[in-house]
Amino acid sequence: MNKYFVKIPYSYAKYADLSGFVYAEDDEETRELAHEIGMRKVTER
Repeated sequence: MNKYFVKIPYSYAKYADLSGFVYAEDDEETRELAHEIGMRKVTER
C-alpha cells in the first residue's frame, strides 16, 4: 500500500481546495478514493 497526496477542487469558490493523503494500492485506486471523498463533500453542503 502506498501513500498518495490528493488535491480535490470544489466548484464553489468559498471552499477553495480539499487536500490530504490517501492510502491506496495504485494510481487508479487513488483516483477512485479521491472521487469518493469529493462526492461526499459535495453532498454535505
